[in-house]
Amino acid sequence: MPIFPCFDPTTGASGGSAPSGGASLSNIPLRSIDPTGFAVHDPDSLLKSTAYAAGTTTYTLNALAVGSTNYALNGSAHRFPRLSTDLTADDGDGSFTAITSDDYFVVYYRLRGYSTTGFNARPFVAVAVDPASTVPATMAAHGTFLYKPAANPGSGLWDVASTLQAVNASFDAGLSVAVYAPTRAIQVDSFQLDASGVCLNGQNRFTNDTIAAGTTMKLVVGVATEGSATIAQDDQITIDMQYQVFKLTI
Repeated sequence: MPIFPCFDPTTGASGGSAPSGGASLSNIPLRSIDPTGFAVHDPDSLLKSTAYAAGTTTYTLNALAVGSTNYALNGSAHRFPRLSTDLTADDGDGSFTAITSDDYFVVYYRLRGYSTTGFNARPFVAVAVDPASTVPATMAAHGTFLYKPAANPGSGLWDVASTLQAVNASFDAGLSVAVYAPTRAIQVDSFQLDASGVCLNGQNRFTNDTIAAGTTMKLVVGVATEGSATIAQDDQITIDMQYQVFKLTI
């Protein structure tokens, strides 16, 4: 005859041992990015305003009469406007844990809804070491962006001062995944999807970039130009940005 436990040996509760605890890893929602309360880093005062409503961020820009690759993601200087906050993982109980370079973590991004009233822009989201710096290697950003250089839209990955990207007439959303280990930004992937979720293109960059121990990682968003594009006064860019951070124990 089988023997059934009549109490939990740990708590004394009736009915046997309780199931093991832990956070659910199924059906995890993405977090919408509202940057209106972030710290602003804008070396040349190009960002006039930032607004957020119903999941959509709208950037309004001041004029840039003379274009320069200093405002591009792959330029030798990073003078484009951006906003940042501490990168955190959701504890699932209303609290959040700050992510540092000592952690194993993965960041998942989803971008869509790109539109602009004027210039060719690259609105982006990334994880950075020092978002205030104009030196690409010091900012040390890895992330993703949307763009529309001509008729077709697309997305790509951003690795410090270089990019990989693709456009497609059927593009609907850009997905990206960034993988980190202690003191290392290991890899960034980017994928272009159509409205039904079919993957149209993909890019991959093995980075293995070193990050100093004990660094508080930052979530950074902003607007860069496509090459040396100019900007008219009050040009606007809209984008829907979502992400999720997974901190791992290994």
